Amino acid sequence: MIIFLIATQDEEKSMSRRNIITAVIISFAIIALCTAAVASLFIFRSPLSQQLNLNITTPTPILQPTLPLFATEEPQPQPTPTRMMTPTVGIPTSITQCGMKGSMTILLLGRDNNYWELPSGADAIRVVRINFDQQKALIFTFPRDLWVATPSLTENYSISKIRLGPLYTTIKNTEANNKNADFLATNAVAQTLYDNFGIVTNHYVTLNETVLADVVDGINGIEVDVPKGFKAYGITFEAGKQMMDGKKTMAYLRYAESQKDEWNRINRQNLVIKALQDKLSTPSVFPRIPELFQKTRQAVITDFSPTNIVGLSCVGSQISMNQVTIDTIPQEYISITNEKLMVIKDINQLKEYVSKAFDF
Repeated sequence: MIIFLIATQDEEKSMSRRNIITAVIISFAIIALCTAAVASLFIFRSPLSQQLNLNITTPTPILQPTLPLFATEEPQPQPTPTRMMTPTVGIPTSITQCGMKGSMTILLLGRDNNYWELPSGADAIRVVRINFDQQKALIFTFPRDLWVATPSLTENYSISKIRLGPLYTTIKNTEANNKNADFLATNAVAQTLYDNFGIVTNHYVTLNETVLADVVDGINGIEVDVPKGFKAYGITFEAGKQMMDGKKTMAYLRYAESQKDEWNRINRQNLVIKALQDKLSTPSVFPRIPELFQKTRQAVITDFSPTNIVGLSCVGSQISMNQVTIDTIPQEYISITNEKLMVIKDINQLKEYVSKAFDF
């Protein structure tokens, strides 16, 4: 679920910050919408899908997230003893925020079904780090065409290197006869982020982003403030505020003129999610919630329980803007090849950059 100029540099940065925060909040909000209609007291504390199972057999990773402690429920069981998580201990001044404390790292994927053109796969890739005690958060975006090594997948899938986004579809297609194919694809992306950058994710949310077209049409469109006009897929996008239906919305958030346009595409995705959040918060949309639930319930997989979702939504509303850091891989760290691959110039330099970003 997600589940993004002509402006000054300061305006563009401010816009990106506001919209990417909303992207995270709306991701959890849509999940809550889906799960609230079916959750009962019996399953309220149970994960909605399988938990991540990362192969952590290499030396201690760069990033070692602490395991969140939930004041309102028992700690969630871990799927395998090889997951090297360090519990939060010895912090007597820790303050419970919305029933949650410690910290958590979450993988958010917006995956497509080749809605417009290749490459299909995880079209939006974000890792969110939340420190509940400090009420701070990091939202880090990884480009879909980032060329990454996959040492943990070589034996089972015969993959040694691949673009990060299309990795999702590669695994899903390989596991086509497996009912858990989407989970296995999500786990593969999480594993690859660990193998390359040392990021250990605690939880995940994966949305089939093509469902957004149905949601947008179901609420009679959204208003998007387009910073700069352009044409894509035969559609003209004028600069300024305009109404978009589902098809136009998908074209806007999917389009990238080239790999060098990836950073603008990320911002466009955030603008769409901000517009969607604004529309969903209007009273006129409330009567359509049952219909939206039917459209989205099969489009999301996550290992959160409804209790987790309620707590995260609460925390998201309490963290102030200046306590959220927005980051991505700097363009100067990437070379774009003739094959349109985004190759990391110096992996050790980038690992250090990522490590510092997540160190709070």
